[in-house]
Amino acid sequence: MATVTLVAGVPQGIKVGAHESTGIAGVPLGEVEASVVDVAGVQTDRSGVDVTVFDDTTDQTLGKVATDKSGTVKFDDLVITKAGQHHLIVRSGDLETDEFDVTVVPDSASGVRVSLPPDTEASSGIAFARQPVVVLIDRFGNSVKKSGVDVTAKIVESPDSTVKPVLSDTIESSDDNGRVTFGAMSVAGAVGSYVIEFSTGGKTFSDSARVELKAGSPDKVDILAIPEGVHVGTVVTDPLMARVLDSMGNVIPDEGRKIEITSTAGVTLTGAVAQTASGGTAWFDKFLVEGDLVSSLPIDFTTSGLPSTRANVSLVAGYISDLVFLAEQKFVVEGVDFDVPTRALAVDKFGNAIVDRQV
Repeated sequence: MATVTLVAGVPQGIKVGAHESTGIAGVPLGEVEASVVDVAGVQTDRSGVDVTVFDDTTDQTLGKVATDKSGTVKFDDLVITKAGQHHLIVRSGDLETDEFDVTVVPDSASGVRVSLPPDTEASSGIAFARQPVVVLIDRFGNSVKKSGVDVTAKIVESPDSTVKPVLSDTIESSDDNGRVTFGAMSVAGAVGSYVIEFSTGGKTFSDSARVELKAGSPDKVDILAIPEGVHVGTVVTDPLMARVLDSMGNVIPDEGRKIEITSTAGVTLTGAVAQTASGGTAWFDKFLVEGDLVSSLPIDFTTSGLPSTRANVSLVAGYISDLVFLAEQKFVVEGVDFDVPTRALAVDKFGNAIVDRQV
């Protein structure tokens, strides 16, 4: 009887040995072994054969190692950063491949990502129509399911203004899915561009969203320009303008809003109604006051739905309409000086004395 020793045949393929089926994003997988085998699946002793592990899910090579003298390779530094199911292919040149699957879970939460940004345009002091939603993420951007983590919002960029902006609804906590929903966020401030940053205390990664802020709801009537004095019976020549502001002092740019001037001082006002033009300013260019002089005339600027704003103007006499003689010589003798000096007072058509100019 003869004894025959069998040895491995010609290398035919790659066979995966021990390996992990789960892993953590960014953390090396447990050791993965593979060997070069013949057609019968017997391990060969072929050394120096380059073996590659390829992630078919992300389309990238994870590692490459040459076989030792026993025809075996060991991978101990394979790292996958994307959470989820991954299909890995172990291969070498034209040899038949072997495959296995790994489930990768996210690393610990390291920050946040805005998954649903707020509206790109919003009005000052009014809650965003679309409220922001952020999710917890690990250092690779994978969503992390963890509840009870506080996420803080703050304004990190705002218009150059003396008005200090106010951000409402600034802290919310994550739910079981690591999702954070803000329900009543708004910005009150000057018109312009704002950047809102979302972050978790002590975490590395933050995210932000930009919002263009417009004027908010009408809040008050603002007197933009008013003359120091108004001549009775004469259309004003100096600017007399008003506008409507929101609570933060932004001009409401609506066109066609009616603003009216009224007074309780017993005078007659003409041209006391004006409409706002594009940009929000109403110009009273035909305003005229008729009546007796008062040193300080109260006038109220009103518009629908808002309290009035009061200002005081000085009334001065209008154009000369007549002369009123205060003293005069009734009888005269030729060549004899008047005994009584003749005095007269210039008045406007309402009988107001003109004392601020020469006649």
